[in-house]
Amino acid sequence: MANRVRVADLEFSSQKDARAFFYDIRDKYWGSQEVIEQGDSFTRLKALYEDYCHATNWPMPGAPVSFRVKHIGRGQGGSGGTTQGFAVTFDNGEETEFSADKAIKAIAKK
Repeated sequence: MANRVRVADLEFSSQKDARAFFYDIRDKYWGSQEVIEQGDSFTRLKALYEDYCHATNWPMPGAPVSFRVKHIGRGQGGSGGTTQGFAVTFDNGEETEFSADKAIKAIAKK
């Protein structure tokens, strides 16, 4: 049976459905390179990132204030090429990359 995934108030019947939802956001913003600072997409990405950090006990350097889509490296040191992923910017100006796929997998394990 597929793993149900809950991200904040959204419940998905499978990891595949959750990935499709967040990949739709990624694909929507990839072309425009628009920074996501408000609205439903911001709220959903913030919940995904915060739930990911909670599931992995990863400390956040501050509050997330924006997201954007960018090329991120795959594998150790980016040796596996690149893919489109997200970058989150915090209120202290720091930015870090994250993969929606890895976030969903970690959340599903909890």
